[in-house]
Amino acid sequence: MAPRAPEPSGHRDACFGWAEAEGQVLLVSNPRVMEGAWQDVWDLPGGAARGGESLAEALRREWREETGLEAVVGELLLVTDGSKRQAERGLLYTWRAYVFRVQSAGVPTPGAGIQAATWVPRAEVEARLAAPYHARVRAWLRGPEPLYGTLDWTEPAPTES
Repeated sequence: MAPRAPEPSGHRDACFGWAEAEGQVLLVSNPRVMEGAWQDVWDLPGGAARGGESLAEALRREWREETGLEAVVGELLLVTDGSKRQAERGLLYTWRAYVFRVQSAGVPTPGAGIQAATWVPRAEVEARLAAPYHARVRAWLRGPEPLYGTLDWTEPAPTES
């Protein structure tokens, strides 16, 4: 699939799933620009909603694309409004991320653009979700976290490679 152009408004809505079974959580690893350079980053499965898609539809589609598994979307766990800035360019975009509880089972198969899809012991999840945009999920893992919050971060300029 060809890369999509950014939304004209500069805003992105994305949905992610928290699937936990037998003390393990389903995570995916994919390449992202973090700290100014490309690196593999562990994430909750999910991604951007397309025009006309409900959040649940988008999450089921992204889940299938990234893990090869089916998702039953449950309760809303977290909502985060944020912005991503780059040191030299300023605001890149604003975003709103929704994290839903998901029921899913089976052996995941990494989809296109996904380096790994695997069940990870819950005790390892906080350390693996190390990207700046995971701050609220990490806080939620440590204890009660409000349903809604905000998160902004500034990235250094990308390095030439």
